[in-house]
Amino acid sequence: MPSERLLKILDPLGHVRDSAPGGKRTAVVWAPNVALATVLRNRLIAADMHPLMATSFRHVASSLMPGARPQAELVILDLDATSDADLATLASIRWTGFTGPIIGVNGAGQVAPAMRALYQLEAVLPRRKVSTALHDLLGRLPPQRV
Repeated sequence: MPSERLLKILDPLGHVRDSAPGGKRTAVVWAPNVALATVLRNRLIAADMHPLMATSFRHVASSLMPGARPQAELVILDLDATSDADLATLASIRWTGFTGPIIGVNGAGQVAPAMRALYQLEAVLPRRKVSTALHDLLGRLPPQRV
């Protein structure tokens, strides 16, 4: 059985798709914690978005590079699960041109202002209120940005 990522890239005839199934906007999610990943996935589906659930941070990076298909328009990261190397990769992704919103989730719902500025984080949400906070945030983002 091919991986979920490959099923989203190739159509039944093996051609590369230009967008997610049904023309939905795509969000890539990095949340190794199953409970958090489930909440994020369900909230994105409710917002009529197609979540790509990354199984490693490398999948996040490849989904955000120029020319990736389908092109992710939004990123949601479990900041508590990201390593220093992952954060360095995130910075390089920003430098190569990804301008979409990046939303962080962590226990406190806060990060240092320097970290927020370096990675251009749209928001940092507290883990315990992530479903409600993400719903509110997705409703506030302009359609062309998500």
